[in-house]
Amino acid sequence: MRIFIPFLLVLIVSCQTQELNGEELFEEGKFIEAINFYTSYLESNGYDPEIAYNRGRAYEEMGKLKESKADYDLVLSKDERHLNARLSLSRLAYEKGNYSRSLILSGEALKFHENSAQGHFLLARARHQLGYATSALEAYNAAISQNKSFGEAYLYRGALKTTLKIKSACEDFKTAEKMGVDGSKAAVKKYCH
Repeated sequence: MRIFIPFLLVLIVSCQTQELNGEELFEEGKFIEAINFYTSYLESNGYDPEIAYNRGRAYEEMGKLKESKADYDLVLSKDERHLNARLSLSRLAYEKGNYSRSLILSGEALKFHENSAQGHFLLARARHQLGYATSALEAYNAAISQNKSFGEAYLYRGALKTTLKIKSACEDFKTAEKMGVDGSKAAVKKYCH
């Protein structure tokens, strides 16, 4: 038994170290190396949702969206509740201008993770683009309610409030500016007199 426990401990530490190495490569911007690492890990150890998701993130960073989407879809085929995979697909759809798809995906994520600030934010952005102003405002409010430090949510809620002629838009722009959100300084300059 003494031989088994140290071997098991070495195996656990080894797996944790391998995962950290993949993340370190990703964080260093070595996306090709990270993809190779994640692929090798998956081939050697079988399917792992976080490794597959992380490989998808690395593909996305490289602009290989087809491969990225395939990894996110793989993760969701194994676990429909995987929040990050669903939100990543929602964000990809949004960036392609497919706001209806983004709305559906973020809404599905919120079915399982109703407290996800990012889920509410993506839902708000899609609704905002589709012209559903009232429900977009509700979703921005929900995102901020879940995460008071969500600077982008303040910025875009301020933009929506400007369109709706709600005077508190300036407060949102100023809050976003304090958080250092890109574009907030220009919004304060333009809308806060």
